[in-house]
Amino acid sequence: MSQKVFERITNLIVEKMERGTVPWKRPWNGNTAKLGEHQNALSGRTYRGANALLTYLSGYDSPHWLTFKQAKDRGGVVKKGERGTPILFWHFPKEVEESKKDQGEKKERFPFVRYYTVFNARQIEGIKCLEKKEEQAEGEKKDNIEFNPIEKAEALIDKYEDAPKIGHENQRACYDYSRDLVNMPKKESFNSVEEYYATLFHELAHSTGHEGRLKRKSLMEIDTFGDHAYSKEELVAEMSAAFLSSMAGIETKVIDNQASYINGWMEKLKKDSKLFVHAAQCAQKAVDYMTGASL
Repeated sequence: MSQKVFERITNLIVEKMERGTVPWKRPWNGNTAKLGEHQNALSGRTYRGANALLTYLSGYDSPHWLTFKQAKDRGGVVKKGERGTPILFWHFPKEVEESKKDQGEKKERFPFVRYYTVFNARQIEGIKCLEKKEEQAEGEKKDNIEFNPIEKAEALIDKYEDAPKIGHENQRACYDYSRDLVNMPKKESFNSVEEYYATLFHELAHSTGHEGRLKRKSLMEIDTFGDHAYSKEELVAEMSAAFLSSMAGIETKVIDNQASYINGWMEKLKKDSKLFVHAAQCAQKAVDYMTGASL
């Protein structure tokens, strides 16, 4: 049982990494609550260890969580289609007497782990006390930028005729292939307006590889985090973002982050001399597709 729990948690972390939840640098403010401040909304007990990471990596900007039963018992309901987040709970059973009468010793039972599924406050509706907590937390937000759209960047995005839907479901930047959806953190939570557009360009570049668009192998053949296809696809997306940032006139504000991001794949580039050139070619095609330029 315990091994299956650990495998489930490990697979979840890998899935998060594959979806871009753990980049080298995240240019936006994370959850409203910092790492280690997420908690059960009823007991107020904060999650620690692996649970602190699991709830933080979920991408929700609320620190409050409930189990399905806790929500139901208080008249709330988990929104349709929402997926829960597993958390671990260690059980430490008391020592029990051996059944054999001739043994006057106690048998020690070792602790075992189970997982429970919890849902973020953003996934639950119908609980007034929880909604009040959310309103209070929203009012305490600080350090958000004043978002003023960049005209050239917006014009480039508008040129993408069959662009995927852009949503702001949670504080995570990723392209969801199955839903053909780009999810972005809230605009005001970024460190700068330029970083918002550079991140959006990166995720939109991923979307050009969809089977209904360019059918890019590096996107469609991704198997595991860090494999060849993944490495190439990340290079394609970041190079595309660099091209688009330059076209939008914001490259001087984001080039350091882009260079650092690409540098993270240096070992891959050293092992495959063709990787950089091929990725650059794909990036140019992605940019041309988005902007309507001739291929």
